[in-house]
Amino acid sequence: MNKKLVWTVVIIIVIVLIVILGLRSKQQITSSETIKIGAILPLTGVQAQVGEGLKNALSLGVQEYKGDLKFELIFEDCALDPKTAVSVASKLINIDKVDVIVDAYAPIGNAVSPLTEKAKVPHLDIAFDPNIAKGDYNFIHFTPPSSVSELFIKELIKRNINKVAVLRVNNQGIQSVFDEFKRQVASTSIKIVGDEVFQPGERDFRSRIANLKQTRPQLYVLLSISPELEIAMEQLKSLAINNVSTMVYFELSPKRELFNDLWFVGTQLPMAGFVERYETVFKKPITFAVPNMYDIFNLIAYATEHAQTKNREGIKDELLKITSFNGVLGNLLVNPEGIVISGAQLKIIRNGKIEVLDE
Repeated sequence: MNKKLVWTVVIIIVIVLIVILGLRSKQQITSSETIKIGAILPLTGVQAQVGEGLKNALSLGVQEYKGDLKFELIFEDCALDPKTAVSVASKLINIDKVDVIVDAYAPIGNAVSPLTEKAKVPHLDIAFDPNIAKGDYNFIHFTPPSSVSELFIKELIKRNINKVAVLRVNNQGIQSVFDEFKRQVASTSIKIVGDEVFQPGERDFRSRIANLKQTRPQLYVLLSISPELEIAMEQLKSLAINNVSTMVYFELSPKRELFNDLWFVGTQLPMAGFVERYETVFKKPITFAVPNMYDIFNLIAYATEHAQTKNREGIKDELLKITSFNGVLGNLLVNPEGIVISGAQLKIIRNGKIEVLDE
């Protein structure tokens, strides 16, 4: 073998060793770094109670995590305002350099998702609207409108209800629920005899209720969040209207006594023991979507653990690979659209507390 060939082989071997050692070093460094999760939550305002619960859910996830990763939670208050959400999302992406962003509610998720997609930051939201999950980096973890509508219609048929009137707020998530309900109900004998849409911030619903009352529905379907949810319910009651139901939204209310003895379709209850663990740690009752946010943390942890490179792209890729995950909301899968599927349940509120009804 000539000297030139020998040196060529040596150089190639050296280069290969450098690359291998460099990759190993990079993997060791990234695997030991802290994973930053930015949480955009309504920590003040009308949904502060929900926001506090979601914050606690993330904290509980970190507290109960048994793996080797380190996590840092960075909380930002959006007060359920999309413009504020955009501002704090930009901060989390560009200044805090977070690895993942989580949030809740359709208006927030829709405002944040274009930023996270452009910046290539995994983003997990709790909301109905599937549009939030558009793109490679956006995900949602919530009971899909199709499951909620299907169970709601099944209960309407069981109760011989074939005329319903809808009072709803103009909101992307609620629009998704209504559109799916309208689509599914078209193949049944059930008719939507009235549909009144109001804007966030409205406070007097009496004329809208009067319009719906003229249609003589057997059931009023109230689709809103606080504070309009409670104000509308109080005005319905003042007009002696008590045949009211919803798809999920009673669960969001801090004044559940308003909805005593009303049946509705809600999100799936968590596995046994989770509520007790949460309430033992935080000394407060569990609130809306806490199990979803707890599952979201564990999905992030699982994806990060299994990612070849523990960065934004690696976490995103692993999230999309999850076909079976044992969450507190049961066995979860992430479908190709980035939607984490969980179930729906028939419920009733008694003495201000939610109970499951037998279907």
